[in-house]
Amino acid sequence: MFTLKQKVFLVITLLIASFDFMYIRMNIDLAQQTLHESLVKDSNVLRSSYELVMAKEQENMQAMATFIASDPAVTAIFSKAKDNAEKGGEEALKESAKLRQQLYEKVSPAWKVVQNKFAARQLHFLFGPGAKSYLRVHRPEKFGDNMDDVRHTIVDVNTYKKAVSGFETGRVYSGIRGVVPVFNAGVSAVEKKYIGALEVGSSFNSLVSALDEQLNIGVAVFLSRKHIESIMWQDAIEQRFKNILVNCDCYLEATSRGGIDKIIKSEDKKFDFSDSGIERIQVDGENLMLTFFPLKDYIGKKHPEREAIGAVIFWRNIDKQVESLNETIKYNILLGIFGFLFIEVLIYFAIRFAVNSLEKEVKAQASNLIFSNWEINLSNNIIEKLREGVLVTDENKKIIRVNQAAIDITGYTEQELIGSSPKVLFSNNHNGTFFSQLWDSIQTTGEWVGEIWNKKKNNELLVEAATVMVVKDERGKTRNYLAVFSDVTDKVKHQRYLEEAAFTDSLTKLPNRIVLQQRFEQALKLAKQERQSIYCVFIDLDKFKPINDTFGHDAGDFVLTTLSERMSKTIGAEDTLARIGGDEFVAVINNLNSKQECIELLQKLVQVIKTPMYYNKQKLTLSASFGISIWDYSGINLTVDELLQQADEAMYQAKNSMTSDYIFYGENTQS
Repeated sequence: MFTLKQKVFLVITLLIASFDFMYIRMNIDLAQQTLHESLVKDSNVLRSSYELVMAKEQENMQAMATFIASDPAVTAIFSKAKDNAEKGGEEALKESAKLRQQLYEKVSPAWKVVQNKFAARQLHFLFGPGAKSYLRVHRPEKFGDNMDDVRHTIVDVNTYKKAVSGFETGRVYSGIRGVVPVFNAGVSAVEKKYIGALEVGSSFNSLVSALDEQLNIGVAVFLSRKHIESIMWQDAIEQRFKNILVNCDCYLEATSRGGIDKIIKSEDKKFDFSDSGIERIQVDGENLMLTFFPLKDYIGKKHPEREAIGAVIFWRNIDKQVESLNETIKYNILLGIFGFLFIEVLIYFAIRFAVNSLEKEVKAQASNLIFSNWEINLSNNIIEKLREGVLVTDENKKIIRVNQAAIDITGYTEQELIGSSPKVLFSNNHNGTFFSQLWDSIQTTGEWVGEIWNKKKNNELLVEAATVMVVKDERGKTRNYLAVFSDVTDKVKHQRYLEEAAFTDSLTKLPNRIVLQQRFEQALKLAKQERQSIYCVFIDLDKFKPINDTFGHDAGDFVLTTLSERMSKTIGAEDTLARIGGDEFVAVINNLNSKQECIELLQKLVQVIKTPMYYNKQKLTLSASFGISIWDYSGINLTVDELLQQADEAMYQAKNSMTSDYIFYGENTQS
């Protein structure tokens, strides 16, 4: 029989053993939960990075499509092809083949450069309405097919005549695409004719490679076999894809690393494209974090109820994290056993509840300290290995921590940055409103994301893609500010180059037809608000063709650039002068108080155009015909296109006149 003391000791021992087991179980669960939460955060960052890179790639494709579509020579051939296609008949087919070859020869050299430099894969001309292929520059032998039911980006552009972008599968390739409308630039603004759509696309290869390089992760993109075989031609499928991955019944579109087939086959269940989430798996003894989410194409994003057509998968090695978890589990088990025995000894020597409570507190504090130190070391290692710059300030916005990437990007040493204000990097390219909005966003949402123009130590321009966050303690008090940034200077410069090429006349550097339309609409809107008048001046040079025929196109280019400079200096700085094609210009004047002031300006323009020019010691003299339409706030509410048409008609009236250099619309003589 047990004595009372033994019974009490046994009961206490069982209670302590139970609590000890629960304590060990709780710490193991907490360690596993902490690892899982860390992996979830990493997964969210990876998906956000994917969306950002995808958006940039779509912008680049649309910018390149806009650049090609703005070439008058390209649109002229494409327009002839559209007119010819509408005729029908055997002769039209022969002429269509000739025009297709001309268009291919025109764009093919530049297209090869774009392919090599920007990893583009598709260049495609299509007629509207719908989506009828006219020329695949990447597969010129394939043309004439209707893709209305599969190429929704093209159908939307031909329907709404607005540029769109997105991921979509075609007859030959799946790609990240930018599609823009194409208008014939060879006619007057009021007779602008819509031709069709132009598409530029790239593969996922550059996207997954960029993500792998930036984040040191494996990336793969899969497309379902059902989706691919319902759209692509069979010969394109056989040429593009080598095999089908059985577990997912899909095709591998792109991958940044090998071994993805082993990862897919390691899954016990059949891969489901509708799922998203993260998993920890083992492949060839390697612990991997697997992040996956559904992939939807352009039409899928417009209609979310449609099923996904593929999936994006990220994977990275987490051996160190798993090893750390196992060590934590082992430590907790050993600590639990040791604690149990130790407490038993204390109970045996009658140091019961007080000592037991004290020991538990000591163990808890020791465990927290070890775990905190491990977290700090892990955070430091992650920060130093990041390719993005990291800058941390205290609550007074004084820098207290930078990583090596921040030093490499800015050119400052750690000693020069620590203790300084982030203002040391300011370039004065932003006004006070920019920073007010930045801090308002941080105070309201806790973070700000965008591009900021700074400068390096050597005063070179530094454009950063940055995220600035506020760090608060458990009481909600601000303790730190954290900035994570990367150098995107070269990308921004390239983007600006593409934008300038798309919206500026390449010879005179004047705004082109697209910019004219935008500025004219803005000026008209402002004039309605402020009850002002607008004068639209259509300018056509007289006898310009004989200069080209007699002295050559270089002389013609000299005349156009010289007169562009003269006219730009003559009109007001707030007005717009644009070249809309050949020897035709349009000026939008909105800072005149009366028609008489407009006449005085026209007389100045007549004089600067008639002033002789000298090219290779040859005296060149020519004149111009001016047609003017007027928008008056008290009159009829005319549109931009109507004002341009009126000015065009008045210009032709002036050109046929023997006595008038300029004529106002609705008048038959010079005013």
